Amino acid sequence: MRPSLVRQAGVRQAGFTLIELMVVVILVSLLAVMATPAMLEAKRGRRAYEDAATIMMLFKNARSRAVGDQAAVMITLTFDNTTSTNQGVFQEFESTFGAGTFGSVSGGQATMAACTQPSSWDTTATGTSAPHPVLIEGYNMQEQLDQDAHVHLFVTQGTGTAANSGTFAFCFTPSGRMYTTSSGSPTNPVFTEATMQPTVFTVKRDVGGSSTTTYKGPTRNVLVMPSGATRLYST
Repeated sequence: MRPSLVRQAGVRQAGFTLIELMVVVILVSLLAVMATPAMLEAKRGRRAYEDAATIMMLFKNARSRAVGDQAAVMITLTFDNTTSTNQGVFQEFESTFGAGTFGSVSGGQATMAACTQPSSWDTTATGTSAPHPVLIEGYNMQEQLDQDAHVHLFVTQGTGTAANSGTFAFCFTPSGRMYTTSSGSPTNPVFTEATMQPTVFTVKRDVGGSSTTTYKGPTRNVLVMPSGATRLYST
């Protein structure tokens, strides 16, 4: 037998002992446990950003639809962030004549171009003899992810105080201009053209527990100008 194949007494073979492997497993487990809270926090912070980004895209899409279809398009918002299960429901409608279905405005339906009369925004209306809105799309901020992230929505119009609850409606004309509600019921709002002051949607996260007024992390803001231009920024 060749000398190279003979095992030399006292020479340690390459490899890991069982104790060394157990130490590595324990260290990896500890690192995973330590990283989990940070990963959850990052996920929840991302949720607040996604909410704000979706709000921005909802307004962008509504304006584009109004210009493209030459029709008035309305967005409604109902929310109450003083509760944990009503952080905001957005709905987008297009004003038409004729019966419509969710997400569909057929080629045979006549669209209405004005945010004010003769357009009717009675979301409970049906039939073919009068103008009424067709629900196109929406966004629900009441998902479990929003509750876990402790998300809160605020709406500021112009230089007014930020509202933490209420019902709002916004309308885009075929020219891309935005109108806001001045009076009327939530199902049939009355619009006036927006002034030079923007509308800001603010998404915040509270610290959880018993506090709903102490906030943490970046604040996400969606700026909607009267011209219809939108922008997302963080503070």
